[in-house]
Amino acid sequence: MKIRMLALAGVAAVALSAPAHAGDGWYLGLAGGYDSMSSIHTSSALATGDFSTKTQAGAIIAGSFGYGWASGLRLEDEIAYDSHSVSASSGFGGSASVKSDMINLVYDIPIGDAWKISLGGGVGGGNARVHLTVPGTAFTWADQSHLSFEYQGIAGLAYSLSPDVDLFVDYRYRSNQNSGGSVGTAVRAASRLAIS
Repeated sequence: MKIRMLALAGVAAVALSAPAHAGDGWYLGLAGGYDSMSSIHTSSALATGDFSTKTQAGAIIAGSFGYGWASGLRLEDEIAYDSHSVSASSGFGGSASVKSDMINLVYDIPIGDAWKISLGGGVGGGNARVHLTVPGTAFTWADQSHLSFEYQGIAGLAYSLSPDVDLFVDYRYRSNQNSGGSVGTAVRAASRLAIS
């Protein structure tokens, strides 16, 4: 199975965050957005070779736990999940999903009193699962799950609503190396809550 592309498009949300300028301290994060996965490539015991199946857009959710330094550097562990229905135009039913856990290193760069740009990346693992069915029957065409290396590049923009509240959106270029490689992009809204 190959997941060729993941695309996340986020909706802006109020972000409850650690100190607004990524100051010292631990934080918890929560993120949500719109996710669009490109065609997935699978194989079946019933056919030779790989075949491509399209999916519908869905939602992605993510949680993180991290530490921010006064210098603007943040280190976090991010766990995410996205799920998609298989497009009816593909001739199949079913779903595709990815569960990932990545360690991110992000640098927040102030560009004004209330604004900052976030740049960074992450590495970890992603478990991609595909379950394809034949519509109108109980027949399963393919049911596969694979854990593989995953990485991402991160770029974002944040606005500090107060010393403890940020509103921000980020773009992510994601790649899951399942069965030879895949790429993806992401835009999502996220939040961070300081731990006292």
